[in-house]
Amino acid sequence: MDFDKNYLLIDDDLHRLLDADMYLYVAHAYCMAGQCRIRYNEQDFLFKEGDLLLVPAMKLVQEVEPAEGFRVMAVYAHSDFRTLCIPNSNYGPRASMSLMLNPIIPLQGWEREACLRDMQNIRFRYEGDENEFYPDIMMNAMQALILDCYQFHVHGGQGQRISPIHAGLMGSFMQMLERGAFREHRDIGYYASELCVSTKYFSELCKRLSGHTASQWINRYAVLEMRRLLKDTTLSMSEIADYFCFSSPSHFTHFFYGQTGILPSDFRK
Repeated sequence: MDFDKNYLLIDDDLHRLLDADMYLYVAHAYCMAGQCRIRYNEQDFLFKEGDLLLVPAMKLVQEVEPAEGFRVMAVYAHSDFRTLCIPNSNYGPRASMSLMLNPIIPLQGWEREACLRDMQNIRFRYEGDENEFYPDIMMNAMQALILDCYQFHVHGGQGQRISPIHAGLMGSFMQMLERGAFREHRDIGYYASELCVSTKYFSELCKRLSGHTASQWINRYAVLEMRRLLKDTTLSMSEIADYFCFSSPSHFTHFFYGQTGILPSDFRK
């Protein structure tokens, strides 16, 4: 495998969480000091010293407000590279569904040291690209972090293992949403068809594994992006409606109001 250095991005801050171009990346961040308020999936979370932040869906991040003295180490891994690092694991999709509800895992004792060392090792290895076995070394370093993150998640009682079939279905569904399928398709039937399962089966599966229906996830993604676009006053209502494939601005207004209880025009004020 050829390793592209853009597969991994390493930072000492969280500015990339708000970068719209980062939707194919998964964020791993360890708070070394201080705290930071994060608005994620319409909820506020306090990310503080000793916590691990795992963001499998970057589009769900709305605000990042670090306090004075906040120190963090962050590793952003492209989803394709992440998949290569753990090809035989089916825990990821179940963990991702849980993390979409709460992306913060408090770490204790050895977990804090293990997490920080994993990230430091990735940074150290990242700079050593003259090594003949560099791609394999980077995969190994990333795999150690991923598997430790899974262990932290299990130890915190935040996840369970599911069958490979169910893991694959949920993983594919979330990837479609991350890639923006909700802009054109907000009917669960489309996703069920793409996944080659019945609508009823997929709806029940999604509710059982995530606590939310597939329609709720689809609409949540759509509304978050609608909110982002509405903040851009250079865009007209007609342009936003077209972007989401509504037949008219009134249909867009009806959908947004039905999901939020707020008219798009009032949201802009």
